[in-house]
Amino acid sequence: MKTLIVLFYLLNGNLVSYTVSEYGAFQREAHIDVAVPCEAAIGNKDFIDSVRKGLMAEESMQAACYKSDDLMRLGEPYKSVTISRQ
Repeated sequence: MKTLIVLFYLLNGNLVSYTVSEYGAFQREAHIDVAVPCEAAIGNKDFIDSVRKGLMAEESMQAACYKSDDLMRLGEPYKSVTISRQ
């Protein structure tokens, strides 16, 4: 099973786009320490604050962690957070 991170971008609560990444690749790109698991990364105050700063009032982002071997069948996330400008 791979750990996947999915970032959902919403406008006025409606899904606009999403990105699915293997968490290891996301860690390297975002310079997250390899010891930090997905659920800790998306719950991290610095991560949340950095996302929040990039959002407009009507935008939000949901970050979710999944365990799956199939990118097309994610199932339920084992951890998710929703971040808005407020």
